[in-house]
Amino acid sequence: APLQLHNTFWPAQDFRNAATLYLPTPEGELMPLPRYASSDYYAGMLHSSARDLATYLAAIASETPAQTLPGLSKVRRQQMLGWDQPYAPGQDFPGWFWQRSGDYVGHNGLFVGASSMMYYNKATETGFVLLLNGDGQYWLAPDVTKSQAWQQAMLQMAAKLYRHGLQLD
Repeated sequence: APLQLHNTFWPAQDFRNAATLYLPTPEGELMPLPRYASSDYYAGMLHSSARDLATYLAAIASETPAQTLPGLSKVRRQQMLGWDQPYAPGQDFPGWFWQRSGDYVGHNGLFVGASSMMYYNKATETGFVLLLNGDGQYWLAPDVTKSQAWQQAMLQMAAKLYRHGLQLD
């Protein structure tokens, strides 16, 4: 709501016949989990436009955000994005499913029929969101070589678009 993301939502789900899932707590009690239809409902089922994702990325990553989010202090943002931790090449940022590479932090994903990238460059305070209809057929015929080639092609395309965008600024 604070960011006015009008094209971001989780679709309504029919949970009438769904079992309740539980997670054991450290005290030995069972805590009911919210119902969801996808194994990664909050990520995999999110529907959003590139503009809304870019607005969200700018709000959480920028040192000087145009719109601040309640509860997202400068310290919390640095923790969330891993900037308060030493960078180790090839190491994903723990707990948020985001990756970090030098001054870049973000997330990419493959889902059936779709690929996405959302990264922010701390040094330049710029970022990009790339949404593609296609997944390199990874889900239909998993092949490590083909999957790696698809990821590499996505990264190369994103790098070209990012550099082009910087020239336009």
